[in-house]
Amino acid sequence: MSVVAQCSDAYEFIKNDLVASLACPTPTDASAVAIQQYIDCANASQHSRIVEAMELHAKCNNATLLYGKAGSECRDARRNILRTQCELNQFITTACDIYTACYSTETSRYTVAKAKVKAAETGRKREAIAYTKIRCLL
Repeated sequence: MSVVAQCSDAYEFIKNDLVASLACPTPTDASAVAIQQYIDCANASQHSRIVEAMELHAKCNNATLLYGKAGSECRDARRNILRTQCELNQFITTACDIYTACYSTETSRYTVAKAKVKAAETGRKREAIAYTKIRCLL
């Protein structure tokens, strides 16, 4: 049962069953604190149905505590997810920067090597032609 349902049950019981027979001020809302204040007043009056009100309040209070704990766990999990996401983004950015730098360096080296091979190719073609002519003459 949800926090709202648990606390509403306690609030409705107090509002409908206890208020008419007690001089205690009606709780202002269905919060665990407001219900506890009313129960304290009713307990001082030694009302016969106070035990039932206390049981309903305990359920409300437990649900409120569980809700608070779950909210805290959710906030912690969200913080961890965001931190991990930031770390992943940083890792990806670093990896991409390294790749880009490496690619740029190797592209430059390839261009230089290609130009040297192109220059040597013309001379080697001439050497091959000369070698073939000499071989034919021998």
